[in-house]
Amino acid sequence: MSGFAVGDQVTSSVEDFNYEVVSVVSGTQVDLLFIDNFTDPSVTANNLVGPSATSAISAVGAAGANGATTQWDEQMISSVRGFPGGCMFHKNRLVLLDFPGAPEVHALSVLATPGDFDIGEGLDDEAIIDGPGDALGRRVRHCVSSEQLLSLTEVGSYYVGEGPNTPVTPTTVEFLRIGPETAGDCNPILAAEGVVFSETQGDRLMLLAPSGQLRRVWGAAEILSMASELLVTPTRLLLVDGSEWGPERYVLAVNADGGVCAIHYRRDSELAGATVWTTTGGLFVDAAMFGKKVYAVVNRASAYSLERFDADRLLDNSVLFTNPAATTPTNAAFVNRTVALVWRVTSGSENRRVDVGEFVGTGGGVLTGAPTDARDYEGGARFAPDVVMWPPMDAEEGANTWQRIASAAIDVLRAGQFYGNGRRYTAYRVSDDVTQPPPLRTGWRKSRYLGRKRDFAFALTQIEAAPLEVRSIALEVR
Repeated sequence: MSGFAVGDQVTSSVEDFNYEVVSVVSGTQVDLLFIDNFTDPSVTANNLVGPSATSAISAVGAAGANGATTQWDEQMISSVRGFPGGCMFHKNRLVLLDFPGAPEVHALSVLATPGDFDIGEGLDDEAIIDGPGDALGRRVRHCVSSEQLLSLTEVGSYYVGEGPNTPVTPTTVEFLRIGPETAGDCNPILAAEGVVFSETQGDRLMLLAPSGQLRRVWGAAEILSMASELLVTPTRLLLVDGSEWGPERYVLAVNADGGVCAIHYRRDSELAGATVWTTTGGLFVDAAMFGKKVYAVVNRASAYSLERFDADRLLDNSVLFTNPAATTPTNAAFVNRTVALVWRVTSGSENRRVDVGEFVGTGGGVLTGAPTDARDYEGGARFAPDVVMWPPMDAEEGANTWQRIASAAIDVLRAGQFYGNGRRYTAYRVSDDVTQPPPLRTGWRKSRYLGRKRDFAFALTQIEAAPLEVRSIALEVR
């Protein structure tokens, strides 16, 4: 069969099957590699058509071992090349990302057909496999479906230019750069303003938000610029919005060290207030919201528990129980623990609390030394809330000056006893019966202070467990 050479791409004239010549055995025999079918060609009026020759097919031999070829397809998803590390949906397309062999690539399925990733001829109704050209070899960490498809990678953030009249298609898809902020493994969250994510270079919390501009459609801004040290390599982000905590919005960032950075996140504020939550004898692992309730997975001595953040509780890792008779309080949850007890009592229409002290639970959970009363209790671990304000700023000299806070007025909502810079603010008034549980007071509590010092800060805290909700603070600075 003269005219055929190894490597020629040939076709059978009857079935239009495609083959590659892998060996020229003799003048009447060639070995072929099947490319797109598994059926032998027919021998009736059939020709083998090549680039330089055509010859009638007179016989079909037995199948042999595959010969070498340069014409082959290898799937991006396979046991050899690995599998994608992430997936999500964007405008009726399934998006696969973080491919081991092509880390910068995004694979978008055919519209409304999540199992079809055939790019075909690149028509508008076919699949898309593309990525940012300046991020070759760099991983896509996350994709987020917002007004546009956002991609967070190891080298920066990108968006796909799309709009109501310009949907994403194989011919229009383009990854446009937003900024150099790099995303880590921590999940991003979608908020009303845009996308919040943890930036790996220095533990920063970033917001990608629409800019309103034509040339730079998205912009990046830091949310927690004045207290970024409270973030310690976050492993989980959770947006708390519409919860039983109230109308305020919070971002909870679970830190790698087991604490939680709780951020009061307001739409109309340039600064976000933040604090760190820790739990006595445990480490936070994850956080989630179900319904209006916020939960956390906590590791306590290698035993994991699902716990709820409840604004009505005054103690950490606590349980509610009723001591049924005038005996020593006992509960199985208190075995070999130091437990603080809070007596929960109803006085009129008010739920009052009394911190009755700390006690050590025995092997049976008996709190030796606790009051032997038939009461409703909350038992757990005390935690000291801290409300710390920035030092007062002198208009000319700034904060670095000798100052005195002459008086403080704290407006609270249904609060018990607390302390301001060591000064006790009691809930009792002169007309109250101090033998009864302290009432919960709403309104201003005031006190005067002496002494001067540099960078005079003011802080509120508690020793005994009691409700505390601060609405505003007014300081007289001299």
